[in-house]
Amino acid sequence: MKNSLIEINKMDRDLRKLSKSLNETKVLVGLEMANRLKEFKDHKLYKKIDDGIYDNFGSYLESLGASIYSVRDVISIYETYVCIAEIDIKSLTEYSITQLRTLKPTFFNKEDGEYVQLKTKNQIIKMLGETDILTQKDLRQKIREEEIGNHEHEFEKVSFKICKQCRLKEKLYV
Repeated sequence: MKNSLIEINKMDRDLRKLSKSLNETKVLVGLEMANRLKEFKDHKLYKKIDDGIYDNFGSYLESLGASIYSVRDVISIYETYVCIAEIDIKSLTEYSITQLRTLKPTFFNKEDGEYVQLKTKNQIIKMLGETDILTQKDLRQKIREEEIGNHEHEFEKVSFKICKQCRLKEKLYV
């Protein structure tokens, strides 16, 4: 099958649109599910299903095929960005769950078991927009640099030794 450069470029544009749509759908569905799951968890609604077959939230999640850890993660993203910062779910579909998770400690802090907003809604939206094109590695580095402030980089040389069988890595400081 031989494709012209025009056809290949069109296919690439289509794939990029589909990829963006998929990400938006994943975030939208994830946050909408988090909204409902939070309600189930907070009001113990899972106990009212099928004559109380689920005695805890974890067993209810198992019946959905969901992990308690991933659900807690997406609920905390929902609680912080939607409930506390009051950012519309639809607006958040422009960003990946990974971006929202990675930036969450920059925008929110947990004090006495409750999240506290550290930046204004506009600051959060602006920073999310600025980081939209960064890789996860670059995003983490940007956060570290903002926390530390302007500084002269001092590097240390680090080497690794790697197990030939299990690929375990250990640092060797030079």
